[in-house]
Amino acid sequence: HNKNENENENEYEYQPRTQCLCNEYINKTLLDIERHRTVCAYRIYCCRQCCNIFGDRQQLISHQKQYNHGHQIEYEAPNVYYCDYNGCNASFYLQSRLTKHKKSHSRP
Repeated sequence: HNKNENENENEYEYQPRTQCLCNEYINKTLLDIERHRTVCAYRIYCCRQCCNIFGDRQQLISHQKQYNHGHQIEYEAPNVYYCDYNGCNASFYLQSRLTKHKKSHSRP
C-alpha cells in the first residue's frame, strides 16, 4: 500500500452512530449532533464525553453520575423560540417553524 491508498481506506472507516428521539441515525460526534439539533424538532441533550443523547436534562445528569463523566453538563440549542399563544407550550429551534405553528392558532 502506498500512502494515498491508506488515506482512502481510513476515509471509509466505521463511524459510530446514535439514534435521535426523532428516529434518525446520526454520527456520534459533537459536530454532527450539533448540526442535527438545528433541524430536529426534539430538544435533545448531549454528553460531551461520550456523545450519547438524551431526551431530558435529568437523564443526562444521571448518565454523567453513573459513568463518572463529571459535572460538565450538556449543551442546549442556543436559540429556542416559544409560542406566546395563551395556553400553548410549544417551542421550536427554528423561528420559521414557530411562525408556521402560530398560523395554526388562527385557523378555524
